[in-house]
Amino acid sequence: MEFCEQLNLQILVVTPLDKINIAEPYIHAVHFVEIKNKKNSLLYNLTMEQYYKQKENFKQLTDETE
Repeated sequence: MEFCEQLNLQILVVTPLDKINIAEPYIHAVHFVEIKNKKNSLLYNLTMEQYYKQKENFKQLTDETE
């Protein structure tokens, strides 16, 4: 991640919510996908500030689908 930052690269990190803490210091936005009934999905586009405010809500959503 630090190497990509040195090169001024923009990268897309796809990770389960329980592993996002690894990338948090390097990311500026989060795109969270909620899958409903295995048929429909919702996409949330959030700044990191918005994500931190709603982090527990998203964690509950992922716990429900497991």
